[in-house]
Amino acid sequence: MRRRPFALTMAGAFFAVACGSGGSGDGGSDTGVGGTAGIEIEADACDHFEYGPELAVTATTDGAGAPEAETHHDLTVTLPGADTAHSGVLSVTTAEATEMVFLFDTDVTVTLTGADGQIVAPAITERPGKTCDTAKLVIQANLPAGTSQLAIGPTDAASVRLVIHPAVDDDAGDAGDAGVESVPAEYAALVNPLPSDAAALAAGASVYGANCASCHGETGAGDGPIAGSQTPPPTHFQTDAALAGRTDGYLFWKVSEGTGTMPGFKSSLSETERWQVIDFVRSL
Repeated sequence: MRRRPFALTMAGAFFAVACGSGGSGDGGSDTGVGGTAGIEIEADACDHFEYGPELAVTATTDGAGAPEAETHHDLTVTLPGADTAHSGVLSVTTAEATEMVFLFDTDVTVTLTGADGQIVAPAITERPGKTCDTAKLVIQANLPAGTSQLAIGPTDAASVRLVIHPAVDDDAGDAGDAGVESVPAEYAALVNPLPSDAAALAAGASVYGANCASCHGETGAGDGPIAGSQTPPPTHFQTDAALAGRTDGYLFWKVSEGTGTMPGFKSSLSETERWQVIDFVRSL
């Protein structure tokens, strides 16, 4: 017998980074802890509302073919329906069990279903955000490994803005992966098919400005407007060691799949755009 979905009713509480910090586990109690780490995570996530990168996505009416909701993005989610009956479903994929924070600009009803088909009750909810004026609803939930589903609505809002952010950032980080890494086979042998000419560099500069400069800075010096909130800080591309020995396949892998606090751009940028931005970064 299938369990009845648990609709997240948003009784105000603050989320904490540590899983279970003060939480009752029933998904509906005021269990928040206003700790420094929790405030920092909300602030980091909130930066995406202001600086992006922006990504538009249309939810499906049911779980079939639900589009992937990218982390570390300012998502504008279009919800199918009419009048007060807009609703839709997105997919959220995690390689392992991960504590995730969801920031919405609208107070909506949300249901999370894990890859195992079980309803995921939120560990902590807060409404509105403690440090983020844009966030009218903040949820922290522990998602199991695999593809979970995020159901939004019904609501009278035809679209909502959403940021999804890990509750604990990967300590390996964007700038902290200087050690030896095994590039996945699908990327290892790739070579940039584009010439490093003026046209490719100009196109790459445009892609970089829209998607990368907020963290890495306009000149690649790792000094973008939200660089200070990233731990570890974004890569400084102008240093001699930043790209030394990095193959095209390695860079395409990182741009596509993300690393640490840097999101992956496989869903939001075409292959050509990803190669163009690699051309541009190598020119800095």
